[in-house]
Formats: sequence, C-alpha cells, structure tokens
Amino acid sequence: MKALPDGVRAFSHTQAMWRFLRNPWVTPEALAAPLRKVAHEAVARQDGEYALCAHDGSRLNYGSHTGKQDRLQMTHCHDVGHELQSSLLLGAEDGAPRAVAAQNLVTAQGVWRCREAEIGPDEQSHLDELGARTDWLER
Repeated sequence: MKALPDGVRAFSHTQAMWRFLRNPWVTPEALAAPLRKVAHEAVARQDGEYALCAHDGSRLNYGSHTGKQDRLQMTHCHDVGHELQSSLLLGAEDGAPRAVAAQNLVTAQGVWRCREAEIGPDEQSHLDELGARTDWLER
C-alpha cells in the first residue's frame, strides 16, 4: 500500500479529531476516564497509604485570537483567554509525578470539569472549586 503524503495525512488526522470532538458522546468526563484509571493504578502501586496531590492554575492568553468566541476576560480588557486548573498526583515517598488526577477548563461559557459530562456554570470561588475537586478526588 502506498503511503499518503504528509499534508494529506495531517488533514486526515485533523478531520478525524474534529469528528471525534463533535461527537455528542465525547464529554470531558469520558475523555478523563483513562486519566482516572491511570491515577487509580498509580495510587494502588505505590508504597504507603498516602499520595500527594499538587493543584495549579494556568492562564491561557488568547488576546490576539479574536475569532475565539469563548474567551474569558480574566483581569483587564487585554487579559482574555481560558484558565486551566490541574491536579497532579505525586508519589509521597519521592515526590515523582504519578498521574494527572483532574483538569478543569474555565471559559466564558462556563467550566468544563473532568468529573462532569456537561459544561457547568463558573459560580464558585477558586477555593470552593478546589474544595469540591479535592472531595471528588478523595472519593
């Protein structure tokens, strides 16, 4: 079988990704299922009864991407984009990363949480959301 040129192959992968993401069965919760499985396996494999969990937030600035309709104004009129909230499991014995335990993406539309199938409102403070995420992680 003859190999496809790189440009055609890249277009095919892009088209496949677009179809995948437009599928109504593809939810943040479903996309995160493999991450949860890896996190559970990592905790089960480690020595001891504790794992550490580091939480962080990052701003994704899309100030020049005026075509993006879901940009969130974060602090001032030029600080627009998304906020990514991540929770990383670390080994308690050595601090080495084990798995991404949770991720949220905050947009102008609301919050895409890996623990929910649908986008939700952004009505919690950062600290309250972190508390809810930590409770979910502990369960």
